[in-house]
Amino acid sequence: MAPFAGPLHFRMGLSEGAAGFGKLPRFASSLPQARMLPNPDPEPAPLPQPAPAPPRGLIRLPGHRPTPPGLEWTLWKRLPAILFLGTALPALLGLWWWWMTPDPPSADQQRELLWRVYSLIGLVVFHWTLVLTVAIGCIVVMIMKGPGFVADAYPPPGRE
Repeated sequence: MAPFAGPLHFRMGLSEGAAGFGKLPRFASSLPQARMLPNPDPEPAPLPQPAPAPPRGLIRLPGHRPTPPGLEWTLWKRLPAILFLGTALPALLGLWWWWMTPDPPSADQQRELLWRVYSLIGLVVFHWTLVLTVAIGCIVVMIMKGPGFVADAYPPPGRE
């Protein structure tokens, strides 16, 4: 039987047939007890500590005041409701149109209904893109109104 490579080395007092897929005793109390032996492996050597990393991220510009929040936060907070209403209202209108068609619709009524449903799907997708565009704009404005950061000092070309 292969030894267990953990902190403690266990050896079961079972034969290969009993430890494998052979017949096990009927009651758990008749199983042989495990004997615990000390770990034959010595303690591992401590790992060397890495050198401290340079500061990550951006360094804030001293003395810069962030701009107070404005319209972007108002829009940002209303975007979930705008997204929900802009999706739910056309969906409800489409379901109402579907429900109001006669039971066996004629070919013209079915064509008209499908044209309306596809138009509403296009309207919903257009609304989602508008909401996504406004959300990206809000995020850009929030980042730009935030604190100033020190940029890397690159000399302009031609200056030495």
